Amino acid sequence: MLRKVILVMMLVSISSAIAYAQPSRVWKTGQATSYYTGDDGDIEAGVAWPTPRFTVSGDCVTDNLTGL
Repeated sequence: MLRKVILVMMLVSISSAIAYAQPSRVWKTGQATSYYTGDDGDIEAGVAWPTPRFTVSGDCVTDNLTGL
């Protein structure tokens, strides 16, 4: 019985974590030359680095690029 309760609690916590998960933003590499079709110089995917990159609030430091 206890194993079933633990299993249900684990499943609930995992499913709630998955429900709120968001993909991390990836920053631009700055590569401008394309050597192959589809490489980063061709696509230039990603987001620009935020200014400022980090924000300090009391004892907490937030990475403004990843949101962590």
